[in-house]
Amino acid sequence: MNNSKKQLQILPRTTVRGNKNAAQLHGGNNSVVFTSCYSCFQFAMKSLVVICMLASASVFADGAASVESVAVPTKAPHNQEAMFWYHVPASYDAKRKKLYPVLVYFGGRNCKGKDEASGKLGWSDWADENGAFLVCPGFQDDNYWSPEAWSGQALFDALAALKRKYRIDDSKICYYGYSAGSQAANLFPAWRPGRCRAWVSHACGVFHEPKATMRGVPGLVTCGDADSARYVISRAFVEKARRRGIDIIWKSFPNHPHDVPPDSLRLARAFLSHCISGKKGEEVFIGDDQDDVFYPAKSAEAEFVNPVDRVSLPSRTIAEAWGKPAFKEAEPPVPEEIVRIAVSGSEFVCRVPRKYDTGSRVVVLFGGRGWPGAKTLKEFGFGPLADRERAFLISPSFSKGEYWNPETGTGDSARRSSRSRRSFRSPRGVRMGAECILTVTFRRRSPPL
Repeated sequence: MNNSKKQLQILPRTTVRGNKNAAQLHGGNNSVVFTSCYSCFQFAMKSLVVICMLASASVFADGAASVESVAVPTKAPHNQEAMFWYHVPASYDAKRKKLYPVLVYFGGRNCKGKDEASGKLGWSDWADENGAFLVCPGFQDDNYWSPEAWSGQALFDALAALKRKYRIDDSKICYYGYSAGSQAANLFPAWRPGRCRAWVSHACGVFHEPKATMRGVPGLVTCGDADSARYVISRAFVEKARRRGIDIIWKSFPNHPHDVPPDSLRLARAFLSHCISGKKGEEVFIGDDQDDVFYPAKSAEAEFVNPVDRVSLPSRTIAEAWGKPAFKEAEPPVPEEIVRIAVSGSEFVCRVPRKYDTGSRVVVLFGGRGWPGAKTLKEFGFGPLADRERAFLISPSFSKGEYWNPETGTGDSARRSSRSRRSFRSPRGVRMGAECILTVTFRRRSPPL
């Protein structure tokens, strides 16, 4: 107790700077004050511990998901009894017909596994949300990241033991790892690709040799660009894999050294959730790693992304975790409005733009010989352009006479149709009169088709 008092009394001397009277803090009534404060501090800490213990007991009493372990004997010198800690999802139901997926989570070098299964980096929460078992090996040295020697079989033995107790699917395994764990997270899948559902490696320094057997096995590689050596290694691996027809999602994180950025976890979780769900037919996006933006895969912009920076993103959730959309999200589309106008016995088909104002223009389109106006509008495909420019499209349904010659009266009819404002939906304050419309015509002077 006296030593504790002395240590506490020394603190002001080391923390108070530029105060010539700092030594006075050790004498007189000040000593009593510090002793009293220390006693209060002790009491508060003991109370906090008791409260935490009661809270923990309450949580487990309410049936929270459990963390258990299984030991597997091996011939490795430092792993004669390899420990595997696992997290059972809170929603586990032994009567459910569908088997539960498994995520094998490798922490940093020589992690024991228990902290990882108990919630480190938040993967146990993810496992609960996705109804997955979280299995965390506690390997120690012996080159455990290389599965061929002993660790791969040890993992499969642990999963087999787990399967005898729970309804898990160990035929298709997901892997996640960072640092030394990221080495295992990609070497294990390459060792047995047929038993891998998906894998994620963050800040990795050792990768497998990309082979055709890994085609079709989804992979995600991430790294901070300030983690220079691992960044270069990771980027080189991704490029080599892509050259060999193996699609790898790649993402770098600016100014991050050898750490685990929160955004890397967000992306990894979105990726693994997608792979576990088995959803197909979702909209695919193309990311541009140079600008951290993504485009719809079928867009013209996606075609021009440099192959070196091109990233295939299989769902919107993954795309949004990977980067940001290149374009502002479009507003819900307004239904297309087609209006038919009769002028001097001739029909004019008008396409109303989704938005228009007093600056809107009119574009008159002429199709082939005898084409009805509706066909011309459809065949020309000017709709998107007209919406962007807020322009009205008008096409006549001329079919008789030399209608291509405006002096026969067709020119005057077209002019009157462009000035018609009846039947148009007109917002308050907007008058679509002749004074605010410019007529632009496209017509052939050569003999019509």
